[in-house]
Amino acid sequence: MIDNTTGSNNVALGSSSMYSNTTGGDNVVLGNSAYYNNNGSYNTIIGSSAGLQSPTNSSGNVFIGYRAGYYETGSNKLIIGNNWNGTGSRLISGDFSTGKVTIDSVLKLEQLASPPSSPTQGEIYVGTDNHIYCYLGGLWKQLDN
Repeated sequence: MIDNTTGSNNVALGSSSMYSNTTGGDNVVLGNSAYYNNNGSYNTIIGSSAGLQSPTNSSGNVFIGYRAGYYETGSNKLIIGNNWNGTGSRLISGDFSTGKVTIDSVLKLEQLASPPSSPTQGEIYVGTDNHIYCYLGGLWKQLDN
């Protein structure tokens, strides 16, 4: 936080973390060169070089992992992964503005002998009968044939 002027309520741990921040506040940044070029607020950044090349006023982001969000250009983003090169190497990404989450590659659900108790709308599970179920409209509905 070498350039900080009026930014407040920040926590920065790591060589050159939040280096260019001048006015951004309420950030938690842990990692060498993490969020180096940013001046945004309300970010949680954990990992060496995480969010390093982000634009100057990105806010509301959560980046976890080495170079997670390294090239991310927006605000309100979630990126969990390692050595993100801008097109891959993410495990999980999301957008808090739209509520959408992407799991790169494969999502694996463990099989359950019986449906989860006290389900809520949209929960999904795989039964030991090798079928996929989703809780919709108060009922468990089989999604596959």
